[in-house]
Amino acid sequence: MRRRLYVKRIPVILRRNRNILLQISTVKAQLHRFHRLWRILRMTTLPVTKKWILLILAHTSTYLQGPRRKLRRSASGEIQHSML
Repeated sequence: MRRRLYVKRIPVILRRNRNILLQISTVKAQLHRFHRLWRILRMTTLPVTKKWILLILAHTSTYLQGPRRKLRRSASGEIQHSML
């Protein structure tokens, strides 16, 4: 039940820009990142649009690797993209 409510509460803008957000793994993650950024940027005086935020999300998202990939650190400290 709770999950269904979550899906309904996705802002319309998220649904319209699904192509941008496909990289972000879960609905919950989308909402979380979107609202956190939205709150922060609303406090500034910038003329912020929701689409602008989505673009930032898409380009800065840690989920860009896709839901099945995880970041792994090798012994030397380098970050590797592994398919897990």
